[in-house]
Amino acid sequence: IYFKALDQVLNDLSAIKQIGLSLSGLEATSDPVWLKKLLSLIRENHPTLFDEKVLYTNASGLYTHPELINELADTRFDRLEISRCHFDDDVNQQIMYFNRNEPVYRNTNYEPLIRKVNDVLTVKNSCILTKIGINSVELIEEYLEWIIGLGVKEVVFRELSKIGDNYINNSTKQWVLENTVSIDPI
Repeated sequence: IYFKALDQVLNDLSAIKQIGLSLSGLEATSDPVWLKKLLSLIRENHPTLFDEKVLYTNASGLYTHPELINELADTRFDRLEISRCHFDDDVNQQIMYFNRNEPVYRNTNYEPLIRKVNDVLTVKNSCILTKIGINSVELIEEYLEWIIGLGVKEVVFRELSKIGDNYINNSTKQWVLENTVSIDPI
């Protein structure tokens, strides 16, 4: 029922010009069955609907289900924006919190995966600045040296979201407040 309804919505959108697809939120690659159905629907029924197609991912499912790489390429995704907040996998783990059973937790798996993906699709790495991670020009340069060494040509450095007073006071809010680094002075 979900994919039938989605197909109808995409049909309804076909009259709109300059529309893009951004797959983000949760981790689309963690459910390869769902993602393959979505990609198949786009390829078969809506191959020209989107001017740009981007997947935001932590790459975990691309490692455990490498066939997704070619599926994304066959669906003509323009790029994958892959989050990695530090070149040291232990520091990255403190920021991104991978399940320790996820192979991309370790750079020994992450690095060859990025090289492999980069041979098929454009990879843009996304790095969030944090006090415990990348927080200076020197660390940005070190990060860039590492990621360029993997063949990545596009990188974006971001700040953590600004959290207002209305946000629930919980451990996530505290972590963000304690680890926020402003990009302006850098």
